[in-house]
Amino acid sequence: MRKCTPLAPKRSKYPSTLLRGHPERRKATVSELIFTSSSHNDLPISRNDTEPISARTAPPAHLLYLLFHEIPDFCLQKPLYNEIKHRQCKNNINRNPDTLSHFISVFPYKRETAQEVTRPAPSNPSNLPSIQTISPPHRYKRKQQTKMYRFKNKVILITGAASGIGEATTRRITSEGGTVVMADFAKEKNELLARELKAGKAEVFPVYFSAEDLESCRSLIEQTLDKYGRIDVLVNNVGGTDLQRDTDIETLDITFFDRAFHLNLRSAICLSQLAIPAMLRQKGGNIVNIASIGGFTGDFRGTYYGTSKAALINLTRYIATQTGRHNIRCNAVAPGLVLTPAALKNLPEETRRTFERHNALPYLGEPQDIASAVAFLASEDARYITGQTLTADGGLTIHNPTIADFTNH
Repeated sequence: MRKCTPLAPKRSKYPSTLLRGHPERRKATVSELIFTSSSHNDLPISRNDTEPISARTAPPAHLLYLLFHEIPDFCLQKPLYNEIKHRQCKNNINRNPDTLSHFISVFPYKRETAQEVTRPAPSNPSNLPSIQTISPPHRYKRKQQTKMYRFKNKVILITGAASGIGEATTRRITSEGGTVVMADFAKEKNELLARELKAGKAEVFPVYFSAEDLESCRSLIEQTLDKYGRIDVLVNNVGGTDLQRDTDIETLDITFFDRAFHLNLRSAICLSQLAIPAMLRQKGGNIVNIASIGGFTGDFRGTYYGTSKAALINLTRYIATQTGRHNIRCNAVAPGLVLTPAALKNLPEETRRTFERHNALPYLGEPQDIASAVAFLASEDARYITGQTLTADGGLTIHNPTIADFTNH
């Protein structure tokens, strides 16, 4: 990065003595806060520019470095702020007084004292201010989400909606104003969750659903269309396996093939096939498939599960390719280990620690993490994304698998 050089104003009676350690150091004037750099040609830098600096223009990192490391009294003393806000300046900063006050609000240094506070200069000038040095570090706690209503007046059909990732997705969608058709095999649990959500003023419709039964798939789509007349989003979440029968290639139960693939793949194909005509009539729709990192990687067991999820990932691409011109998007989410109630019940603590040791992040996923990814792909925020699989595994599959053995996690 080129070194930044302050530009002195025309006919200025002051020398540009702004940097730390200069014997005649003083406070900066407004004109001297305009810096030039060949790497930021989009920033108005010329003294003859007629367009005002926009508050929406992100300040270059080297500019922020000079402002907050070499000129600390920019943030600590009020006179300069008032000068920026009120002085008539040839660069038209006076038309946008919020520009530099916006920078101040982004970097919450103290401004209440009028005396200069000396901060030690960084050992390496390339160490620019970062998010970690400005805001408190993330302590692995879920932050409060801003209330959004991305699914208002939309009907979302979710399979496996009564537990785990499906339950978290149902809660997330309804919290954003969506109407959710809750399809699940566990009828009583599904109705119990529906009553809870209805008590919170959510619009939900619980329906019994067996993913292995084609007739149940048809009935689910018919009931949804009879009640609401449309399906805006289909979330193919249901899936699973029996690890007593779905083992390695030498010992797996060949008779378990049909059940595993019907549950994980055929149900998604059938529901998508039945929902797409309704989406065509609506002139648009959205399908989100819940896959797994098992569809990308191999494992010592779960052969059917991983193979069927790999097929689901490629089915996502096929649906997106064949329906994209009709304004129908199709994407998938591939979770890693997620601490669902079933995982907490069946996985011993030692196994969970092993997964955490191999994660890039220092924690394991929760159902709400996957629900957030589904909500994003199902919303208009992802309107230009289709045929993609979003991996949400805490970084488990991004690195050399031996890294945990060579580093102190």
